[in-house]
This record gives sequence, C-alpha cells and structure tokens, in this order.
Amino acid sequence: MVIKRISFGLVCGCMIIALNTSAEKLSFVGNHDPVIEIIPEKSTGLNKIFVLKDLKGVSVYIDDEEYYNAKWSIFGNMGAAYSMPLNNILYEGKKSTLSTVSGNKGYIIESSDKKYTFWIVDYSTNQFGINKIDFDDIQDCESTVIDFDGSASPIYYYTINGRQEVLSRDIKLLYNNLVWNEDYKRFEQQSLVKNLSSISDRLIIIPPLYCISNVHIIGDRFLEFWNTGKSYVSRNSNLYSVSVETNVTSLDVDNVVDNEIKDNVDFLGGSAPCTLLFSSYVTDGVDHIEWQMSDDIDFKNILYRVMERDFEYTFTEGGIKYVRCVGSNVDGNCVVYGKTYTVNIGTSELKIPNIFSPDGDGINDEWKVAYRSILSYQCRIFDRHGHELFYCDNPAIGWNGRYKNKLVKPGVYYYVINAVGSDGKHYKKRGDINIVFAKDPGR
Repeated sequence: MVIKRISFGLVCGCMIIALNTSAEKLSFVGNHDPVIEIIPEKSTGLNKIFVLKDLKGVSVYIDDEEYYNAKWSIFGNMGAAYSMPLNNILYEGKKSTLSTVSGNKGYIIESSDKKYTFWIVDYSTNQFGINKIDFDDIQDCESTVIDFDGSASPIYYYTINGRQEVLSRDIKLLYNNLVWNEDYKRFEQQSLVKNLSSISDRLIIIPPLYCISNVHIIGDRFLEFWNTGKSYVSRNSNLYSVSVETNVTSLDVDNVVDNEIKDNVDFLGGSAPCTLLFSSYVTDGVDHIEWQMSDDIDFKNILYRVMERDFEYTFTEGGIKYVRCVGSNVDGNCVVYGKTYTVNIGTSELKIPNIFSPDGDGINDEWKVAYRSILSYQCRIFDRHGHELFYCDNPAIGWNGRYKNKLVKPGVYYYVINAVGSDGKHYKKRGDINIVFAKDPGR
C-alpha cells in the first residue's frame, strides 16, 4: 500500500500533512474531513499530533502485528507518567480499536517492545472565527492597536513530561506599511505578512502603521486545509504614528586639502569652517519637522531651530555641538526623534615650515602652512629688500617659490602671517623661509 502524504506547511518545526494511515498504520474512522497530522519536535516525546475537525462518531485503531494485543492508555496535562489505562479496547487479531475518542488528550499504545505516543486535538472545541476587527480608538506612538472580536485562542497540547505547548494556528495578518530603505535613503511602501499563533482580544503591530492601510486576517491554517478558511478586512487606518530618518553630508568634500590638520577620529566636524548638510526623510503622518542644535546632549539648551526638512550649516566655533531632527503628527501627541549627531570642531592650530626646495622633483616643492580651524588668514612673503613676492588669504594655498612666474634665487625670505582661529585665538607670526637646491625645471 502506498501511503499518501501531502505537504501543508512548516511552522516551528512542525509539518502538517493529510493522511490515510501513519507509518504505524494508525487510522481514524467516522470522520468526514481529512485528519491533519503534525510531526512535533522530538523533545515533546510525542510521535504525532492529530487534528480532527470534530470527534462525533470517530474511532481510532491500529492494525499492526508488532502491536498485537497492545495496551492503550490516556493522559492529560500531567504528562505520560500519570497516564490511565483504557479498558474499552476491541481486539480483533492484530487490530485493536478505541471506539470512543476523547479530544485534547494524549494516548499511548504500548506493546512488549514498542511504544507509540500521540496527541489528539478536537478542533470543534478550538474554533476559529471572526466577528469584527478594527482599529482601537486609543493609539500610542510605538505601536498600532487593533481590537479583535472573535475566537482564535491558543490551541494547547502537552508533552509526555506535562509541559504545555502551543500548536500554532498560523493565522496570517496582512497590511501595508512604510519601510526604510537605507541604500536608497527613502521610505518605501511594502506589503507585510505576520504569522500569528493565536489572537487575543487585541492585536499589537510593532512598528506601527506609518501609512493609511487596512488590516486583513486570514485563517486559520486548519480551516484553510479543510477549504473553509475565513477572512476579514478592517476599515482603513488613520495616520497617527510617525517615523523620521536622517542623514548628514559634508559639503567640504570638494575642498579637501593636504595641509589641513585632521584628527583620525570618527565624528563630524574637525576643522572650521565646516559646512554640513542635514537631511530628513519622514513618513506620511509627519506634520511638523524641526532640526535642533544644542551644546548639551540632552538638548536642555537649544541654541538653534530650523523648521525645514533639510538645512545647511557652517560651523565656525570650536567645541562640540549636538544636532537632531524632531518630527510630530498633526495633533502633536506622537513625537519621534532622529539620530543625534555630534559635531566636534577642534581648537585652532597653525604650523609654519621654514625650508623648502622648489626644484620640481615632487618632494617639498611648495611652501605651505599646516592648519586647523583657521577662519581668517593673511600671509605675505618678502625678499631681503622688503619687496612683497607673494600674498594669499587662504591657508590651503602655498607658495611655489616663484615671483612673476619666475623661480626666485636660493636664499632666505621672510613671511608675515596674521590669522584668527575658530576659538578666537589670534596668530601673528613672522619668520624666515629658506629656499635650497633651487633650480628652474624649465631651463
């Protein structure tokens, strides 16, 4: 005889299949709908779980020589150690039959050297049904609360050790929501499915709904298997919960210079002036958006507010600033905070070299200061007769040793620098510049 098995699904390690007989030739008689067989975890000590739509007129028998004249016993939530023998067993040759089956009980069939343990679920005492599903009048910002009126309580069974387990109904909860896509920096609407083991009087969706959506419940898996599944669709939700994602971009990337002193640390800022673009991305329910800047991480002292989705700011003062985005719904009773950014502008610094060799060999061909957080800068270079050979107002710019496009002679030259740092420090520097081994590569 070929045993027919049809796969129905895999949930928590349990496979549901329709059966005519089991490997031990256990058969049910009198049922009008297919029996559902579940293979539980080995730790339960159960060989099988059988789900029957109802037990009216149902009997069960085993027809196997290895179970000839087998003993039958029944157990409940105390486990197999407290099983009670069954005496109403009909024996016919190698076949033994239990004519009256009790649901939501465990059974043991035991011969001299074999034992078969199983649990029977009477689905008629665990019905799934929906009367109403709708959104609760009271919502919070962290979740969406749904009121459920119906029957979808947990289906329990017990292991041979008396441990209570839940047989999942695998109820499907379907809805749409906005999900953040980090790669594309945007919220995208997705259709989501959650599998529920059971439902109480309320459903909690975390994260909450960020877009208008209805909620669709389908189930349970047992009714679906018997082709009598039920479904219900709620009305559309209101926009209540909100979410904010943020991003920051440095606008100084195109102006990176090799003589600016950088700290090898992982924070925003570094050297002033530092220009950053702060961007926000919000869900549909956000009505108010605000960027805040503070000098304390708890934002007790807010220095700056911008009521825009994006804003650009140039940091010119030394020290640490904190920046975050705040979003809220139209009622102002759902407020969310984006990531807090730490912007650290270092103290000013100015280092001045006193020698270079503009000979075109690619090494030390240009005279440049090393600097950090310099906001104002003026540099003049003179020859020994006081003639001004070079002027610049940007510390990123160096002198190539030329005057009127001609390389000057080796020797001693003089610089005068006046600068102001982001921390208010004034620099007045004078000194010598020595040009050595100079030659005009064009000659």
